[in-house]
Formats: sequence, C-alpha cells, structure tokens
Amino acid sequence: HLSFYTFDIEKKSKKLLFEEKYPTWVEFHEQVWFLKDNSFLIIHPLDGWWNIYKFDQSTKSLRQLTKFNWRVNDILRVDENKNRILFTGTGENKLDNYLYSMRLDGSELKNLTKEEGTHRPDLSPGGSFFIDTWSNLQTPRSMSISSTDGKKIRDLGALPDANKIAGIRTEYFTVPSGDGFDLPVVWSLPSDFEAGKAAGKLYPVIFSIYGGPDAGTLRNTYRDLSNDKLLNQGVILLSTDHRASGKFGKKGLDYMHRNLGKWEINDYTAVAEWLIKQPFIDTAHIAIEGGSYGGYITALALTKSPHAFTHGMSFAPVIDWTLYDNVYTERYMDTPQDNPEGYKKGSVLNYTDQLKGKLYIVHGSADDNVHMQNTFHLIEKLQLTGKQFEMMIYPNVRHGWGGARANHLNNLELDWWNKQNFIAKKPAPKS
Repeated sequence: HLSFYTFDIEKKSKKLLFEEKYPTWVEFHEQVWFLKDNSFLIIHPLDGWWNIYKFDQSTKSLRQLTKFNWRVNDILRVDENKNRILFTGTGENKLDNYLYSMRLDGSELKNLTKEEGTHRPDLSPGGSFFIDTWSNLQTPRSMSISSTDGKKIRDLGALPDANKIAGIRTEYFTVPSGDGFDLPVVWSLPSDFEAGKAAGKLYPVIFSIYGGPDAGTLRNTYRDLSNDKLLNQGVILLSTDHRASGKFGKKGLDYMHRNLGKWEINDYTAVAEWLIKQPFIDTAHIAIEGGSYGGYITALALTKSPHAFTHGMSFAPVIDWTLYDNVYTERYMDTPQDNPEGYKKGSVLNYTDQLKGKLYIVHGSADDNVHMQNTFHLIEKLQLTGKQFEMMIYPNVRHGWGGARANHLNNLELDWWNKQNFIAKKPAPKS
C-alpha cells in the first residue's frame, strides 16, 4: 500500500494525491518527472506491465499514457517546449532495449532505434541528438550518432566479430516451464559443437544465474567469449531467466509473494530437465553458479533439485531469509511470524540432507550485505548431516572485491571446474 501526498511546508499539512494497492507488494518509485504545472510522470506496473502514467494536477487523477504489453525501462528526457518524452523500453522481445519518443499525451509513438537488440542511447545536453551504442547476441557492439527526429547522421565504427572468428555460436530459445511460461534461455556453444554432436560427443553445461524478483539478467547483447577457457574446452555456457525475472510482467513477479526461492528453482530445474533429455549433454556435469541471490539459488538448486544439478559454485549466498535485511525480505515474504511456512520452504538449511553433487562455497569475511553468518549456518548443517563440500574464505573483504583477490578467485574457479572434469567427452568406443 503506497500513498502519494503533497505537503505544504508552511502549514505543515499534507494532502493525499492517490494510492496504489496490490495484494502482493508495491515497489518504490525511483523516478518521478515533474512538469511545469506540478503534474508528474511515473513508471509503474499498474496494469501488469511497466507503463508511463501522468498525475494531472488539474483533474487530480492518474492517467495512463502508454499501454504496452512490454516494459518501459527509463524516461530519459521530458521536453515540454517540444511536447516530447524520450524513453527506453524493451519492445515485444523482452530481451531488447530501444529508444522511443512520443508526445506528452502519449500519441505519435516512434521507435528511434530500429535494429533488433540492445540500444544504449546517450542524449546530447539539448536532447536533439544521441550516441547509440548497439549490439545483439550475434552482432558486436557498434556506435552511431542520430537525431531524436529519427535520422542517422554518422556511423562511428564497430568491433570485429571475435566469436565468429573463433567459431563460437550464441543462440536464444525458450523452454516451457510446464505451467504456461516459455522461459528465455541463451547459450553459447563450443566451436566444434555441430561436428561433436554428430559424432556423439557429450558436452557439460554451466548455468550462470541470479534469480530474485524483477532481477532478470538476459539481454539481447553481444558478449566476446572468444577467449573463454571453459567454452574453448567444450563447456556449454547457459543463462536463463525465471518467471518472476521481469520478463513476464507483474503477473510473473507475483508468484514470488511469500515464496522466495520456490519458483526460481522450479523454472531453472525445468531448463535442466530439458537439457538432460538432449542426447549431446553430459548429464553427469550439469552445473550452476551465482553470487549473492545467485549464491542462494545455487545452494538451493544443489540441495532441492539434486536430480538435475550435479555441481555448483555458490558465492556469498543467502541461506535463510531470517538472516537477511528486512527492508528487502519482508517486502516479498512478509514477516517470519506472518509467513513461517514460506520462510521454512525458502531456507537451504531444510534441504541439506538431499545434497548429492559437489558444492563449493565462497564468502568474504567482512561481507556487510549477505553476512558471513549465512555461510556458517550452512556449513554447520552440512557437517551435521554428513555432507562433504569445499569452501574458500576471503578475509577482510565485503560483498564484492577486485585486485589480487579477484585474480585468485578467477583462477580458483577455473581450477575447480577442471578438477571436476568439465570438458567435453569423446564418444565411447563401439564394442
């Protein structure tokens, strides 16, 4: 329940403008654009998708300016003199990002960046021009200058396609969740994939995930993987987003109310089970890795879905939601007193006896976001249930770090995957 007020500083009195109420939760308004008449614009999923709304001071009402079944990401500029709003949004493909313009009443919508993929526009101070940095999964980054009237002025250059030169292919597809969601998946395939698949070669897979409400990571953007050592030794690198990642609007998000962890594992497991059915996958080497919320999901996947995930590297994991800060947790979960079953089902500690695969835990001792207490609870429970694991502690570092320790961690990761035999397997000789 979120209320918008106007406050009179001299009279020290407030007046209610409007309210938002959801049966699940409301999000904070991080962006409010004020107009000259004290009307203002906000982005919010009041109709199920993130659209632009205007609170009109003359009518004291909220009016919807856009009615998309996709997401408005950001308002970049409001120009009342030109009667124009410049904003970014995904368009129909929820992995994309485009620059749009429209009039202040929502009419005359124009897409100013038409190439399919992810556009990162940088507006000039006056808003008449923008530098567009663009790429997609198959096309390396390029830059150009265009006017906000929609005319390209000059190409500034593009990077070479290092993946194509290396023979690496990145693809997008969907996997059904089993209950109505087509889960987006992006994977990168080794250079010998087609020939190896035809010859009966088996390829291990590493999921890189995050999870969490409205925290999707998939973008239709280029990644130079030509020097990735795991990919070059035959590992398929895969990322996927779950139903509550933001790719399916507020409807998908609402599944997470009082249920953190449940639907991410459901959806990631559905993708893993799809992989297991593919004849070219090494089903003894389906791994998952992630940090922070992704570390939580990794630990939960290894313990709650041990039939699907065989290995995991968990970085700075939340282990039990009673150990995390309440401003985040209780927005989605309510309090432990109100939702004891949800907290119980979302705790990794209640599934440790099911661990079958190989789990590696990494944490910084001075982590002031996800406290080290989480990992201590997990390793104690693993010890008490007789489960083996590996662990690396980085003293005096917080939730993220760089420098020599980052190099140490990168080498540790690669060494561990190699020790776990993450390399494409040649087909067994015919008897």
